[in-house]
Amino acid sequence: YEWRGADIRNILFFEQDYPGCKTIKLVKNYRSTANIIYAANEVFKSVKPKHLVKQIEPVKKKADGSEERGDTITLYTAEDDTDEINFMVFEMNELKTKFCDLKWNDFAVLYRSHEQSKIVKRIFEERKIPYIVYNPYFWQRKEIQDVCSYLHVLKFYLNWRSGNLSGQRLELAGFAVNNHIRRLYYLPPLSFSSIENEVMSHIFDPYKLFTEDRVLESMLNRLDGTKSRDNFLMLIGIFSDIASVSSSSSISLAVEDILTRAGYMDIYTKSINPTAQDRESARCLAALKEEAADFERTRGVGLSLIEQIDSFLDSASIRSSPTEQAGLKSSEDAVNLMSLHAAKGLEFGTVFFIGLEEGIIPIQHFSAEKLSKKEEQKRLDEERRLFYVGITRAKERLYLTCATSRSWYGKQ
Repeated sequence: YEWRGADIRNILFFEQDYPGCKTIKLVKNYRSTANIIYAANEVFKSVKPKHLVKQIEPVKKKADGSEERGDTITLYTAEDDTDEINFMVFEMNELKTKFCDLKWNDFAVLYRSHEQSKIVKRIFEERKIPYIVYNPYFWQRKEIQDVCSYLHVLKFYLNWRSGNLSGQRLELAGFAVNNHIRRLYYLPPLSFSSIENEVMSHIFDPYKLFTEDRVLESMLNRLDGTKSRDNFLMLIGIFSDIASVSSSSSISLAVEDILTRAGYMDIYTKSINPTAQDRESARCLAALKEEAADFERTRGVGLSLIEQIDSFLDSASIRSSPTEQAGLKSSEDAVNLMSLHAAKGLEFGTVFFIGLEEGIIPIQHFSAEKLSKKEEQKRLDEERRLFYVGITRAKERLYLTCATSRSWYGKQ
C-alpha cells in the first residue's frame, strides 16, 4: 500500500531482480466465508500480471465437509445517503434480533473518506446506536497526544482537589502522571527554555508541584524573575478554574479551555506565515474538539467531569493502539466506524461498506495537476487495493451500498 510507504514495483519485478527465486502462494483464507472470498478474487483477476494472480481458497466447512459458502453478499442502492444509513441501521437491528449473541462491536462501517462518517454519526446518535470512530493515525499525532497530556494532568489535579487521592494512591497516581507533566514543560503556556528545563529536572516528582506548597514555592523561587514563573501559575490557575466549576463542566469545555486559555491552539493559528503542516494541525485540533463533543453526547451523559476525562482518555489510548486488532479490544460495545486506511489488518463479523460510487471509491482527487496515464493507472490500482481491503474485512456478512444522491462536502 503506497500510503504505508510501500512501492508495488518491489513485488512486480521481484522475480526479475532475484532470478531463480521460488514462488509460494499463500492461498488459504481462514477468515471469510466462500462467497466473500470469491468476490475478493474478482477484484484483481483482470488487471494483475498473470503470474501474480492468486485465487484465494476458503477453508471454512460445514459439518458434512462441504464448502461453507455463507450468506450472499447484499448490494443496496439507496435513494440518498440518509436512506443508505437508515437501511444499515435496519439491517443491524434485524441481525441482532435474529442472532441474540451479536454485539454492536461485531459490526463495522467502512468508508473511503471521513466526510462520509458525519451522516453516519448523526443518524446513529438519533437512533441511540453506540459507535466509536477508529482512527489510530489521528490519535497518534503529536498535537493530539499533547492535548491528552494536558487532560491527564487535569484529571490528576481534579482527583487530588476532590480528595480522591492520598497516601499510596496519591503516590501511584503521581508516578503515572509525572511524564505527562514533564511533557507540558515544552508546551504553552510554559514552553520552558533549555536552562529552565534544567532547573525543572531537579524536581524528581513533578506531581508534587500540584500537591505540595513547599515544592511549588521552591520551583517558583528558582524561576523568580522569569516569565515562566507567571506562566506556571497561569497553568495552575486554568486547572483550578476548571476544578471550581467541575460540577457543571464537561470534557468538551475542558478541551476548549486547554486549547484557548493555555494558548495551545495559537501555535498553529496565529503564525505569521502558516505552513501546510500548521493548517493540518489546526484542523486536527478542531476535529479533537468535535470528538470530545461527540463523546459527551453519546457516552458522557450522567458522568462527572473526572469520569468523562477518564473514559475519554481510556478510549483515546485504545484507539491509538499501533497493534491493529488490539486497538478494538475495548469494553465498549459500540459499532466500529473507520476509513479503509484504518481498517487494514482488522476483521469483523459483519461489514457495511458504504458509498460505493464513482468519485468516492475510486476517490476523485481535487488537484489542478494533470496526471499522465501511467500515474492515473497507478492511483486506480491503489484504489483497487483499498477496495480489496474493504471486502476482505468481513468474516460472515458483507453489505455493499451506494446512493443515487448524497451530500458531499456541503454539496448535493
